[in-house]
Amino acid sequence: MKRTRTLLLLLASFLLVADGARALDRDAALGAGGELYQLRSGAYRDLFPQGTAARPDALVLALDITRPDAEPQRLLVPETEGAEAETLPALVYEDETSSVFLLWASKINAIHTIFKLASYNGSRFSDPIDVAGNPYAVKNSPQLAITHDSYEDPTATGQTLTRRRTILHLEWEEEKDGNSFGTYYTPIVLEDGVYLGWNPVYALNDYFDVGTQLAAVATPVPVGLMRSPAIQAGRDGSTVVLAFPSPRGGRLITVEVDSLPRELVRLADTTRATIIDTGVRLNYPAANMRDLANQVKATIVTRGTAFHPEVVATLADRVYTQILSTGGSSQSLTRLADATRATIIDTGYKLSARGLRPTNQDLPARTFEFSRVAGPAGAPVGPSNVIQFRMASTRPAPAGVEGPARLFVSDTGDDVVVSWAGEGRILYRDSTDTGWSDIRELRLSANLDEQHAYEILAQRAHGR
Repeated sequence: MKRTRTLLLLLASFLLVADGARALDRDAALGAGGELYQLRSGAYRDLFPQGTAARPDALVLALDITRPDAEPQRLLVPETEGAEAETLPALVYEDETSSVFLLWASKINAIHTIFKLASYNGSRFSDPIDVAGNPYAVKNSPQLAITHDSYEDPTATGQTLTRRRTILHLEWEEEKDGNSFGTYYTPIVLEDGVYLGWNPVYALNDYFDVGTQLAAVATPVPVGLMRSPAIQAGRDGSTVVLAFPSPRGGRLITVEVDSLPRELVRLADTTRATIIDTGVRLNYPAANMRDLANQVKATIVTRGTAFHPEVVATLADRVYTQILSTGGSSQSLTRLADATRATIIDTGYKLSARGLRPTNQDLPARTFEFSRVAGPAGAPVGPSNVIQFRMASTRPAPAGVEGPARLFVSDTGDDVVVSWAGEGRILYRDSTDTGWSDIRELRLSANLDEQHAYEILAQRAHGR
């Protein structure tokens, strides 16, 4: 993850401010073997003068690969040779799968646009998939980050297989009606390189504008900031940080997204099943609740070997206390099992990453689960993926931002630097505990160009 995270930070310095829509292109990435990947968009005849796979005037995407001591290679990206116009290209390389992931917006017609995703593993492309978005909304500023982890998957024969989970985190902005904007996020999950089958889409403003609209007069959000969502790697391999405006509340919000370990979900599911099975055998609710609590506690300790013993002991003690507190009559067995499952997931989240530091309980947090596409019988396939959103900060939108803005966020999401280009200078404002610093500037010169100025601001935000 360290190499992937470093690559993402380096790529931040290459982000280009496009037109008024501020499409931030991540159209270049460096592979593990020193190969350079670049996405090109344009007419087929210009990118492939001798090609015959598409109409000469068709707008297509091409992947350029430059390897050390080898001739450059240009490949046509699948499903871009049709009548659709391909825009907003972005890509990111991941060491774990030795693959480069390609994202683009496919404009079917004047009002229909969807995002597509494909990967290239050095020898072939995957089949592109449709990943997100209301096809009737104008989309801008797609932002990509990537996390991955692994877990042990028990088999029917008693053996275990190491599974790898890759999550591509996609954030973008949609223009709903010319005056209304919203920011959206989706996690795209690959299990051992295989797409989960679907990906949920979350309207961030619907979840995190809570309370901000209560102000009598909301601070207007500058137009340049309205179209400036940001996403970056978080403080560890499982988290990313999102930053986006709240048009309704006049705020700038940051949210930490954490993909909880698959072993935690499996432990929660096992505990739930144990409560139901054991409770039936002990004739719940007439059962001896201490016997039930002891058996469930023993199951958690036995099955929780993926975690530190102290963490497992805390989970087991909390569930033990929760079962005893019910007295065996306050709720059904299924409700008790569901409640203890939720306790394990919630406690596991609190103990992960920031376990020694309390979070701000006044800021909202939300948990969502999703599984593979349902099987033939309609039941989810495999354990759930649990995504937890935690609002890290909320501030009034900074005033004085002119033109397209760039956001740089600390790896915890607590601090933000807002920047924009001026005449011969880069202007910026630092976040403070209650708002923003005065407008400051970096003057451009022969020794400091725009790219390096933004890189300095990214380093400042990252180090806070």
